[in-house]
Amino acid sequence: MRNSKIEELERRIENLGEKEKEARKKFDLLNSLSQEYQIRDWEKALEYANQALTIARKLNYEKGIANSELNISKCRIRNKEYDAALELTEKALQYYERTKDKKGTSNCYYNLGVIYENKSEYEKGLEYYFKALKLNEIINNKEGIASTASQIGRIYDFTGDNDEALKYLFKALEISEELGDKRGVALLYSNIGGIYDHLGEYESALESLSKSLEMSEELDSKMGIANAYIAMGNVYRGQGNSDMAMESYLRSVKIYQDIGNKFGTASSLNNIGLVYSNRGNYDKALEYCLESLKLREEIGDKHEIAASYNNIGNLYRKDDDLQKSLEYHVNALKIRQEIGDESGIGASYGNIGLIYDAQGEYEKALKNLLLALEIFEKGKNKPFATYCYVSIGSVYINLKRYDQANNNLEKGLELAQLIGAKQQEMECYEKMHLLHEAQGNFKKAFTYYRKASELKEKIFSEESELKINQLRLKYETEQKAKETEIFRLKNEELEKKVAERSEELKKKLVERKRIEEELKEKLALIEQQRAAILELSTPTIKVWDGVLVVPLIGILDSKRAQQLTEGLLTSINSTKSRIAILDITGVPTVDSAVANHLLKTVESVKLLGAACVITGIKPDVAQTVIHLGIDVTQLETRASLADGLKWAFRRIGLEKGVTRG
Repeated sequence: MRNSKIEELERRIENLGEKEKEARKKFDLLNSLSQEYQIRDWEKALEYANQALTIARKLNYEKGIANSELNISKCRIRNKEYDAALELTEKALQYYERTKDKKGTSNCYYNLGVIYENKSEYEKGLEYYFKALKLNEIINNKEGIASTASQIGRIYDFTGDNDEALKYLFKALEISEELGDKRGVALLYSNIGGIYDHLGEYESALESLSKSLEMSEELDSKMGIANAYIAMGNVYRGQGNSDMAMESYLRSVKIYQDIGNKFGTASSLNNIGLVYSNRGNYDKALEYCLESLKLREEIGDKHEIAASYNNIGNLYRKDDDLQKSLEYHVNALKIRQEIGDESGIGASYGNIGLIYDAQGEYEKALKNLLLALEIFEKGKNKPFATYCYVSIGSVYINLKRYDQANNNLEKGLELAQLIGAKQQEMECYEKMHLLHEAQGNFKKAFTYYRKASELKEKIFSEESELKINQLRLKYETEQKAKETEIFRLKNEELEKKVAERSEELKKKLVERKRIEEELKEKLALIEQQRAAILELSTPTIKVWDGVLVVPLIGILDSKRAQQLTEGLLTSINSTKSRIAILDITGVPTVDSAVANHLLKTVESVKLLGAACVITGIKPDVAQTVIHLGIDVTQLETRASLADGLKWAFRRIGLEKGVTRG
């Protein structure tokens, strides 16, 4: 798309007379053209800047030489030629400082900040940005103040200082709104939304990002729209809303690809991979993350390369390739330490800790996780601090330091509920279930198991409902567009009655199909939920190597009994267990059908080469079984689950007092 200002400048150059072409007027036009092209086409900007520099040298125009060198430096930055850019900027700076030109000096300081930021030397970048900010405040250059404050906020974001990042971003936002710079305001709202996301303040994040998206759409800024969508996807992913996250990322990647933005495309592909990872599809996740890494290596952005290493390492850990996972995370940590990315360093420590935990090296795991927690608490990064608390609690469970495990899990749960992170809340419940199970408190263990299962089902249901609403909205929008197009093309005079009747019939048919589809989807969802509830009602728990427990609660009908047998036999086969304990403490009544099914279950277990014991038979249940005349001579029974466990441990050869290593 052509720019009217550029066209006017080029036309004026063409209309200059022969005698004027070596004069200042042409220099000024070339200089302005270079500045206009810097964002759109850096090669064209470089061409005009070099032409301007040639004229300035012929005229011995020092300020013009400095301006041209600064413009050429900006083009070199766009081409990642940072050393050349640094040399040119320092030359320009010498002239501006000598002539006491504060605006030119501040521009050079700003450019030096950009160079060092791109080289990941953040401390040096901040040093020059602050120099630029101070000079811009002295000369009351509001545009300069806004742009410099925005860059300072960005660096604080990279280094994990969220409070300082927000402070400078809001400073830039206030001035940009005062100046009426809509493009700058949209970008700042996007950056602010990202900070709120890091802090776990999801509602504030979505509010800021919605403003950014709305303004970017008004400006028809493709880049701004894509940036808003990818940031909103991050927030939805943090909330555990994977459907909304996926849709946002897909929208962003399409726009980035359309405008040829490799950086944004890589980020979107990476985040799509993370959504697949959350859904357990690790092969698909790895495919997207590797594609993202390839683009990031082409760009040469160390910050993003480290992020890709981090995500790929997590995928290998989830796929149980711990050695490969550790290699990627160690490489990510080295890069992050090199560039001073505090938040990233925390993430790497946390992930390395998880690997050591999986390898059984619990002290090493604890050391790394505590380092990560310290960084995230310092940066007030609530979502990542929550992950640390849960992971630390898990390690303490493995170390049998149960009080410390409980303290960390309670802190993690409190934070998860505070920021509304349902996925993390569910993980807290799962770990608390394991904690109480390890302590032998099976009642509490089952309570937390049920809470985790209920929350998992709730997350699933909410995601499904949101997805259905989105698909329906998309369908209705498309149908409305089609109907409008059909109405426009029809001849109103000749086909009016036919068209009206056709539209009426079409709407009825569409409505009927819509209702049928909704009913099918609801029935499918009900069936899924019924199956999930049935599965949860007969859980098989591995309490020891070779020992399974099936705690039964509630009425045991034929369908549950069949589910019990199938699930137990599958678990015995997959875990190679030798002992199965059926605990019927929570079963109020047992009739002949149920009793016979329990006998068949015991016989099936024996056919697999395992032993089976039934525990928790109440006196009234025992009387019922005898009264029914059922042959129980082949049954192994114990009064309580604890007695059943003792029997099981004796069968597998464990002596009293020996604990699992």
